[in-house]
Amino acid sequence: MRLTELIQQNPWWKYENKFPNKDVDLGRISFLLKKKLIEITPKNIYIIRGIRRCGKTVYLKILIKNLLEENIDPRSVIYISCDRLASRRELYNIIKNIYVKNMDKNKIYIFLDEITYLPNWFLVLKNIAESPWIGKLAIIATGSSPIKIREKTERLPGRRIEGNEYYMKPYTFKEFIINVAKRLIKEKTVEKLVNTVKKLSFPPNQPNIHLLEPFIEEINFLLETYLITGGFPEPITNYLQNRKINENIFETIIRTCLGEISKTGKSEATAIGILNYILENISRRTDYITIARKIGIHHETVKDYLETLQNSFMIYVLHCWNLNKKTHAPRKQKKIAISDPFLHHALLKYLKGFEWNDLLDEIERRKPALIESLVISHIAQVEEKPHIKEWWTYLGYYYSNNKEIDIVYKKDNKFTGIEIKYEETIKTRKTPIKTITLSKDQVEYEKQIIPISLFLAGLKKSEKHMKIKTLSYKNQYQTKT
Repeated sequence: MRLTELIQQNPWWKYENKFPNKDVDLGRISFLLKKKLIEITPKNIYIIRGIRRCGKTVYLKILIKNLLEENIDPRSVIYISCDRLASRRELYNIIKNIYVKNMDKNKIYIFLDEITYLPNWFLVLKNIAESPWIGKLAIIATGSSPIKIREKTERLPGRRIEGNEYYMKPYTFKEFIINVAKRLIKEKTVEKLVNTVKKLSFPPNQPNIHLLEPFIEEINFLLETYLITGGFPEPITNYLQNRKINENIFETIIRTCLGEISKTGKSEATAIGILNYILENISRRTDYITIARKIGIHHETVKDYLETLQNSFMIYVLHCWNLNKKTHAPRKQKKIAISDPFLHHALLKYLKGFEWNDLLDEIERRKPALIESLVISHIAQVEEKPHIKEWWTYLGYYYSNNKEIDIVYKKDNKFTGIEIKYEETIKTRKTPIKTITLSKDQVEYEKQIIPISLFLAGLKKSEKHMKIKTLSYKNQYQTKT
């Protein structure tokens, strides 16, 4: 990498604390949804994994801005975009040169963005972790190929990574409210709404929505908007500016998704066939053989592709619980949910060719299924921790004969059912376990019926997921998308 290119990637070397005015990444998004900053200390390696376009690069720049505000020497903070490098040897040599130039410093912070673009990237981290340099270094690496990140970090035991892995996924509905409510609702009470949402953090089996009840109209309105934008930053900011989402943003998300599939060496055509089936059968029971028959491929191929899509954070494949054994029933049918509303819309637009207004009509028609996917994706983030607690260990669904429970959450070896009833009139039914019914706007505490919007607004999130810290990015860094 040439020095001029390295300087371009590190504008704080020249502009110091004023670099956000010059930085391309910070300027790309018209306002930034700030996340809680992780504590970075030398002698450690940090890994942040998640789908592209969810804000990882911008998050790194915020970490850098925070370091500069703590009077860290700008020249000891280095950002490297790894997708511009030719090999891991080049990366290793850059880091070695950085260390030599900063030998007089006590702390050196190195940010490696999209490190998974480099083959066998984990060997660089392994070599650094075992080098005498590590005493001064803090390495923060991101990757948008979650499969590679997951596989390779498992090969680095005892290399200062344990406990330092995090997920970054599209923003939850709660985070959306905290950042967007003031931009969409002009009532003076919106401040109280935001502060109330900030305070709440309940588990799925004990939703305490009482404080949110006075704001149900506003929260329902915000949920309608979130169902259009999803949690990716660019669709959110673009919609807030224009009340629609530009074609290029749909295209970017699609290219990102298909690109992740291509990196694994899998057929794009096969993946598109499976995604098309998923779109038409969101949250419905199915199995590998049925999908294989529809597409014309082997069922083991279907299983392999679904695992790839799931490991890429694009879908969730829910297994049916065996309530007696308290384990999953592997031979029973599965349900598939899409991880984010806008990802659903982008795929739908790509596969069906919808224009904006037609897409809005289709979103409205599909709303009940979208809501169920949304609840699944939110509950999946409640306790998820890399290598320690995977989401599928506590989340699934249940069916037996003519009885089905949409979602089943496991906590302390006890099950809680969650039924999705996005309807005007609700009829409850007997279930073999305690069940909470999520309604459109109906509340009946004796029957365990509460509104979906309030449930999502107060749901907790794992400490190993990047969380909201403050409201929004400062106005001086806003630009038109």
